[in-house]
Amino acid sequence: MENSTALVKTEWNPNRWVAALLGILVPPLSMLYLAKARLALYYFLATVLIALIAHGLSLKDTVPWLDNVLTLLLPIACAVHAYKLARNKAFLLPRVWYSRWYGLIGIVACIYMTLFIESSFFFETFRMPAASMAPTMPPGSTMIVNKLGFGHYGTYGITVLNTPLSKKIERGDIVVYQSNNDQKVNYAHRVIGLPGDVISYKSKSLYINNIAVQATPVHETGDGEIVEERYDHKSWSTLIDSARPPHDFEGKVPEHQYFVMGDNRDNSGDSRHFGFIPEENLVAKVVYVSK
Repeated sequence: MENSTALVKTEWNPNRWVAALLGILVPPLSMLYLAKARLALYYFLATVLIALIAHGLSLKDTVPWLDNVLTLLLPIACAVHAYKLARNKAFLLPRVWYSRWYGLIGIVACIYMTLFIESSFFFETFRMPAASMAPTMPPGSTMIVNKLGFGHYGTYGITVLNTPLSKKIERGDIVVYQSNNDQKVNYAHRVIGLPGDVISYKSKSLYINNIAVQATPVHETGDGEIVEERYDHKSWSTLIDSARPPHDFEGKVPEHQYFVMGDNRDNSGDSRHFGFIPEENLVAKVVYVSK
């Protein structure tokens, strides 16, 4: 009798509607609520896989609605699956800690804290809203940036820590930086001039330390001509629009500052317009671009 009583106290029958609702909102959590840790892992992996597939489809834009359909299918399927599991009257389980409300809240809190730390100190995603970095980064492209060593640690408008720049900046790097006029606004441009460099841009030709940057035509586009610029074993693509007047510039980059330009050379507001970028304004380096 004592053993039977103890068994009744430890076994639990989950609520099917709670399980279904969690399946719609966060599929892996519904399986944790049902004390099915292995199924939770499978749903988590499926969520990541479908998100990657949907993102790839959205970039190709072949069937505009297909990525949204794929994103909705998994939560619906999980909700139905969770409802059926919870509805089974034989589904009596020992209630483990992660199936309880405090366990679920704790798991969600740990996940969001991990993501917050990751975005604050290491890698974060940004979307390129303008055309100033075309053809390298067309409007709407997504970039992944590395924040480690740049000293601006935080995300979602929350500042966690500010330290001096410790990352080495190289010519050709694409960096995210705070505007000289409004530090709440971020821009992304390519570093062309390092501290001490003399930069000249005349008649759509770029000179670094009085040496012409080699510009090799690649192909014509509807917006102009794409050329490959090469200097000191570094190369990058730029877009030249012969229909637009050139914006000439000449100056020496001060210490602890940088000269940046957009790859869309004739349609970019950059250091030719608003001056050099202090190193304390640098936020991150672009490490990956998804067009």
